[in-house]
Amino acid sequence: MNRLIKSIFILSAATLVFLKPVHALDHITGKAVNIADGDTITVLQKEKEYKIRLYGICTPERNQPFGKKAEKFTADMIGMKQVVVDPLEKNRDGRIVGLVYIDGDGECLNEEILRAGYARVCQYCCRARFCEKWLEIEKWAREKEKGLWQDNSAGLSTD
Repeated sequence: MNRLIKSIFILSAATLVFLKPVHALDHITGKAVNIADGDTITVLQKEKEYKIRLYGICTPERNQPFGKKAEKFTADMIGMKQVVVDPLEKNRDGRIVGLVYIDGDGECLNEEILRAGYARVCQYCCRARFCEKWLEIEKWAREKEKGLWQDNSAGLSTD
């Protein structure tokens, strides 16, 4: 029995060495080469593509009101530009979920989309400390009727 426990321990330790949790991933620095929609992009780092879901926010889908405008806003902000991705987790589809920063000026794309009114904070998944600040930004965008908040039929529930 001791030999079995020792083997399991060694195997577990070896597995931990080779598996890298998402929070331990290095930042991804590369070019934003595809904008799938307002909150999903593809970043090319060297010769590898990473599909990135923006953490903590939801934009309308392409076929919903303001979906194409949200996608265009994202494309205008980062399309074919250098970005830095701070990976926070992986979603159930295996995509990296993170914060995207516009390289050079340090603006957080996630936050800028909220400020422009093309997203809402996903209250069930945005659990970081800064999410409270993001809720205030969303509230401000609603009050100013920015982006999708100028139309009550924009297709985003408020959780």
